[in-house]
Amino acid sequence: MNTLSLEILKEIKNLVNFDMGSLLVLNNDNLEVIISYEAEFNRVRSELASKILTIEDRRSFHAILTTYKKSLMCNDIDSQFSNFIQIDGNRPAKSVIGVPLVSRKKLIGMLILEQRRPNAFSIEEYNTISKISDNIAVSVDNAILHEKLSSMALTDSLTNVSNRHGLHLSWQSLSEQAIRHQWQISFMVIDIDHFKIFNDKYGHKTGDEVLRLVANVLKSSTRGSDLIARFGGEEFVVILPNTADDQALLVAQKIQASLTQQQENQMEGTVTVSIGITTQLAEDGLTIDCLFKEADEQMYLAKDAGRNKVQQSTTVKKSQAK
Repeated sequence: MNTLSLEILKEIKNLVNFDMGSLLVLNNDNLEVIISYEAEFNRVRSELASKILTIEDRRSFHAILTTYKKSLMCNDIDSQFSNFIQIDGNRPAKSVIGVPLVSRKKLIGMLILEQRRPNAFSIEEYNTISKISDNIAVSVDNAILHEKLSSMALTDSLTNVSNRHGLHLSWQSLSEQAIRHQWQISFMVIDIDHFKIFNDKYGHKTGDEVLRLVANVLKSSTRGSDLIARFGGEEFVVILPNTADDQALLVAQKIQASLTQQQENQMEGTVTVSIGITTQLAEDGLTIDCLFKEADEQMYLAKDAGRNKVQQSTTVKKSQAK
């Protein structure tokens, strides 16, 4: 979305002279900065992205835009809007044009153009930007929709972890890095024990709660650099980069212990998982399918051993381990 947002702001710069332009989207009753572009230095102010502007005073500049959905220009912010919410407090705006972005009859956000000197904007510039506000709103709305669809295409909607497609995309960049650094890759297959029986006995709603519980346990038991995905049904996978077999075993044991702990007085029945692990040295030709096949076999050995167990294998020789 940032790429398209930047293109929009650069196109506006050709029509209206501004020091900084920002696109904000409505987030509940607040405004969230999507992008701030400092035109005078031709740079994106990445540190301002995701900044939340809380609208508390209904007489403020942003509140008036939100309420009346009409463009507003002020060439003397300090005297006319002393409560103006500055996006960049270190370099405050003195002149501002605000444009509400309305798409499909709904306010989705606003465009804020700033100059750091008073009396900077002309009425011609104000009229120009007001006339194209509908086009800007449609472009921003399409960008938001595209981002949501992209996220949905890569994420399992029930558990909010990656789906199979998302995992494969993440693996492409991870595998290149792993090969370059000759990392060991530990790959887990986690399968919920007796899930069908559990689902049939307590109902699909409870079954969904179980899937979300397991996903949350996986997220809390792993690092931010690890990859987690729902691979299908009641089966999850976790990829642990730069992780030896003994370290992977500790993670698996942590997952099982955390799952037991988080269920206390919260879940009907008892949820356990069987985990299969394979640890292999990253090299050309190593694929998710290869790793999954070996880890899946280990997972079934864990099932055969009585469930709620961990089984693992490794192809890494001690001489290869770093």
